[in-house]
Amino acid sequence: MPDQKAKAILNDIGTEELAHLEMVGTIVHQLTDGVSAEELEKAGLGAYYTDHGVGLESLPKRI
Repeated sequence: MPDQKAKAILNDIGTEELAHLEMVGTIVHQLTDGVSAEELEKAGLGAYYTDHGVGLESLPKRI
């Protein structure tokens, strides 16, 4: 079992790597903002496209 120092180091490393992933996601979002699905298909990126605007999370909750 790792001691507290090892846990802290692993936590710092994990946090840093997640920050890199967030930066990559932000760059991809900025580069594809406003691009239509047809343009993505034409560029060969159709398999990576998802329209998140029609998912269940965007529906209003009913009580």
